[in-house]
Amino acid sequence: MAFALNDTVPQTASYKAIVVDAETHMRIKDAKVVVDGGVAETKTIWDGSFSVNVPFKQLSISQKGYLTRKMNYEERTDTIFLLNNYKNIDEVVVWGKRPTIQMNMKMTPGDAIGRVSQPSGMDFLGALDHIVHAKKYKRKKKCKENLEKY
Repeated sequence: MAFALNDTVPQTASYKAIVVDAETHMRIKDAKVVVDGGVAETKTIWDGSFSVNVPFKQLSISQKGYLTRKMNYEERTDTIFLLNNYKNIDEVVVWGKRPTIQMNMKMTPGDAIGRVSQPSGMDFLGALDHIVHAKKYKRKKKCKENLEKY
């Protein structure tokens, strides 16, 4: 390949770098790297690295979901950070579980609002209430039996 070089194009013919996410510092694979508006093109490999073997004035690095980064020859570093493009979010999924409401025919809708189902697990207050009521019932039954004997 023959390249027409002028005074503004550096003579260095090899440049290697790694493209990473600016927030997570995770390497970005398959980012497109374009030299001087289309003179040469390459992509980052699985570890986010790429190499350009032609002289260049400007690189353009782009990937879906990230802002395109244009970098002049003077700005070159061994690590290139890309920023997320939050405006391009197509879909947001929110997971959740709504509580079920138990409604009785004698209840009004206003009463049902406070009757949200309880979480699963041990209900200590309910068990204590049951024990107290069971003891009252046994005492009441014993009293009836004693009264019937007399």
